[in-house]
Amino acid sequence: SLGQPDAAYFVAVSYYKGQYLPKSLLKAFKWWQLAAQNGHLAGQYATGWCYLSGQGVKPNNPQAIYWLKKAVANPDK
Repeated sequence: SLGQPDAAYFVAVSYYKGQYLPKSLLKAFKWWQLAAQNGHLAGQYATGWCYLSGQGVKPNNPQAIYWLKKAVANPDK
């Protein structure tokens, strides 16, 4: 069953793609970060990628490294 982190991740994807919701990189990042904070593997990768590439958030290499390392260590993979 879909839990809250899954739902947050799919809301983020919808904002990112502009599918079902108006396209917004800022909102996509916020929803990916919410999923990431709740242990969602793809949300952690997406949050790290956003910090690395400056998509929806100011680039921040330490935060990018933090989230990407968290994703790599995530037991759900």
